[in-house]
Amino acid sequence: MASFMGHGEVALRYWHLLRPELPELQLVLWDEERDAVVGHARTIPARVAEGLPDGVDDMLEAWFGGGRRPEPDVLSAMVAVVDRGRQGEGLSTQLVEAMRGLARAHGYPALVAPVRPTWKERYPLIPMERYAWWTRDDGLPFDPWLRVHAKLGAELLEVCPASMRIEAMAASASPLSRSV
Repeated sequence: MASFMGHGEVALRYWHLLRPELPELQLVLWDEERDAVVGHARTIPARVAEGLPDGVDDMLEAWFGGGRRPEPDVLSAMVAVVDRGRQGEGLSTQLVEAMRGLARAHGYPALVAPVRPTWKERYPLIPMERYAWWTRDDGLPFDPWLRVHAKLGAELLEVCPASMRIEAMAASASPLSRSV
């Protein structure tokens, strides 16, 4: 998980519960030759019958928040992370395929994923509602992470503006001064 993503209030409250409470739905990608973890993925049961969840925070709160858990009808990806030194080797595709396999193995008809586009930060002034639907000349999504999902047959359904809320105080800027 990107370092800033671990600082959201809901993620801080519930993320650590995924492995101990749903171990059968968490993945580790192991490189046997190097005897090392090269990636991991987290999933959670979710319900979409009444509409898509409002993203990661919503699903964590619904599952672990103390209320009545939803009757799940899909498995949802929460995160897929590949070691930085191994990016570009197709490992993210392996993780997404493995999450789909988990969904099938546990009787879920589909895997949904609140996907955070990896290049969005390069275009901060473009609204997500536009960026998410940018395509290349070949018709595939412009964003590499969205492209991985599209190549595996995923369909972009909607934008979730508050999937994972991360709040922080902005540092105060000090005024510039010049001595002459």
